[in-house]
Amino acid sequence: MVSWNASMGNVPAGTDSVMGDTVSNNRIPGKAGGGLCYNRRRKDPDVTPIAHTMVGISGWLAVSRRFRGGEMAAFVLAANLPDVDFLLRMVPAVRSRIPHQYVTHNLVFVLLSTLLLFGLVRTIRVRWALLAVGVSHVVLDLLVTDMMDPIGFPILFPFSSRLFHVGGFPPFHRESLAVVFSWGNLGVMGLELLVFAVPLWVLAARRLQIPGAKRDFWR
Repeated sequence: MVSWNASMGNVPAGTDSVMGDTVSNNRIPGKAGGGLCYNRRRKDPDVTPIAHTMVGISGWLAVSRRFRGGEMAAFVLAANLPDVDFLLRMVPAVRSRIPHQYVTHNLVFVLLSTLLLFGLVRTIRVRWALLAVGVSHVVLDLLVTDMMDPIGFPILFPFSSRLFHVGGFPPFHRESLAVVFSWGNLGVMGLELLVFAVPLWVLAARRLQIPGAKRDFWR
């Protein structure tokens, strides 16, 4: 079930033990009522870059007839680009202004960022697949259970501040280094490998077993 909330209440302030920034509730311009109250810290409920990368490579293997390094790189980038906000938040001047999963986790950002990568692929068919891989990042993060208000993120930003969330997949937590390397997170990574590595292995095996495909692919 998809849930949304256009305005959340107060969220307790605190300190981000990984990023080192202070939690603050900030009104980001939105609809009537002062806009969306968005906690800039949050627990970042998303799958790991490993899972996104495996989806990107799987998408590339599904449509590519020959090995092209630039093409594969485009798919890996498209699968991970929405998480560029996490890297930007490492810059102190940016950290307090850009909440994770807000500006970059939406369909507009995915479309624009994917268009920038179109020059690395050659055919319309592969470009559609590249766009699908970009959208997959948002879809996968929607499937991760969000356990901290505000629940979800605005996939229709900047046209709407409505938050969407599906849940069901366990989140990978980053609250501290101890949590990052916890047994719970290792279990999440194991589940990701099971869910995403198997399709990747099947696609790769199929590619190499088709008569003549291996020779043509690496030519």
